[in-house]
Amino acid sequence: MSEVDPTEMAAVKDGIVLSGAMPYIEVEITNKLKAIDNQALSAVNAGDLTPEKALNLWTERNVLLKLLKSLDQRVRSSQSKAKKYQKELEF
Repeated sequence: MSEVDPTEMAAVKDGIVLSGAMPYIEVEITNKLKAIDNQALSAVNAGDLTPEKALNLWTERNVLLKLLKSLDQRVRSSQSKAKKYQKELEF
């Protein structure tokens, strides 16, 4: 039986916790993205969408999408590490 790297084991545990929370996180981020889209549409309809406001809304939207992608990559990475140590993790 090979030794399990504690750092990778911690990443696996973090990924397990994160994967359980992801459905809730995805809902929250999706709701925030919809709110940003509604703000932009409202500003367009009101005729007061300035370049600065558009840039701020786009930046906020982009940050949320990158956060979601980053969290998803962490979950996938931990799943990959869990498969690597599958035999060591079996009892």
